[in-house]
Amino acid sequence: MQIDLRSVSIPLSTRVWRLFPGSDYKFLNHFIRGKTAFLDLPSLILPEGRLTPNADLLARMLASEKTKEMIADAGNTAVKAVTDLKPFLRARKTSPRMRLLSAIINFYQEAKQGDYIIVPSSLTSRRVYLGKFVSDDVVPEFFKYGEHPIPSRTINWIANIDEGKISAPLSTSLRHQHAFSLVERSRFIEVFAITNGSYKYGDRTVATIYNKQDDFLDADSALIGIISKLSASACAAMQNREKMGDTLASLVSSVPIEFTCSQESDIHSEGFTRFISSALTPLVIAAVLACLLTADVNGGQVNIHNELKSIQIVNSLSPDDPCVPHVSMATKMILKSIDIQTTYELCKAAHAAKDRAGLEPTAKGASKP
Repeated sequence: MQIDLRSVSIPLSTRVWRLFPGSDYKFLNHFIRGKTAFLDLPSLILPEGRLTPNADLLARMLASEKTKEMIADAGNTAVKAVTDLKPFLRARKTSPRMRLLSAIINFYQEAKQGDYIIVPSSLTSRRVYLGKFVSDDVVPEFFKYGEHPIPSRTINWIANIDEGKISAPLSTSLRHQHAFSLVERSRFIEVFAITNGSYKYGDRTVATIYNKQDDFLDADSALIGIISKLSASACAAMQNREKMGDTLASLVSSVPIEFTCSQESDIHSEGFTRFISSALTPLVIAAVLACLLTADVNGGQVNIHNELKSIQIVNSLSPDDPCVPHVSMATKMILKSIDIQTTYELCKAAHAAKDRAGLEPTAKGASKP
């Protein structure tokens, strides 16, 4: 049996940005279909070299804003772009102008390849779109608003989610109509979890168990809780170079808090239970559940026992992940601590939860041929 953790390693330098898709959300479909993103600045011409908040860049921005104003007045895009910068070179640096200038610098220069971007749809649609910047390149004329090119960035759109599934603070922050700004660092963990499911970021390890159907029962929650407690016990025993106690002792004994997980959950279809810890416990939880779901319950107890003896843990998304041997050791430690009959019952419970509630961990299992 092979278990793929499917966990990514996110560099600490990675940031999350929010982009508002124009007034009335008019550019959102262009973003998604074109795998792109841009600011609502028709015919903006960026200067060569690094962008700095100088008079020239401000003038270029105001010329673009004037072009946009003329388009709105005409009711169409068949207007000539404003190209003379002289009237704008001594413009006042008001707060709104400086915010937009900051958005230009952040979007076209500071946002780097691999950074995440989150974009809301309208209040009626209530979808949130998440992606990553593909490169550091700016494409001068990728998108044209009528005859007016807008400098663009290429985006790999990874996921979209019902806005009701994200936290209230993140949802509220998306409704501030700033053109482009940095998401609060405290919300990074949530965005990474939505887009990746399982990952390591600094001292945080995260894994997710999804329930993709409505029929999620307290029995399913209890099963996840058992696996979580066993995983914490195994990680603690491994860290202390001790043997893991028997199953019942592991379930009732207290575990040092650093090996336990905080949880975020929404069990409504499609729902999730997200585990977050400074230890490797979340990855072990996902791996153990993947083992139980991969085992063939129709083959009987002995067959399951033989399958689980030959587990191989890999991570296809991070092949050189140093966590893999430790997760493998903890997973095997748990399964060895459980007798055949109990293992069989846990497998049946996991399969029942999968069939009824669509239970699915971020780790994936496959039987060896």
